[in-house]
Amino acid sequence: MGFNFDTIESILGILFFGYIIYFVIFRAPASDMVFSAGTDTEIEDMKDYLEMNGIKTYKKNIARNRKYTKSGPLDPSLHVINLHDKARALQLIKERAS
Repeated sequence: MGFNFDTIESILGILFFGYIIYFVIFRAPASDMVFSAGTDTEIEDMKDYLEMNGIKTYKKNIARNRKYTKSGPLDPSLHVINLHDKARALQLIKERAS
């Protein structure tokens, strides 16, 4: 009884493909995310700033509903409601940081 390398190669291929699907669905940043921070306060401050400038946003992973992964909790993040506002939001965030 020996190893069947074709079978091992097939299993590794399926595992790799499964990981790619997992990454795209669960781990890749959302396309509408514009800001991530270590604390909910920073997210709230940035949300207020962007909304003062006319950009509607929503929060994810704030303290009361924070998601946990094997590597620990996900950082809170801020997302734009309308994707066409994303470029302007990123510019405002950059200007505020400088």
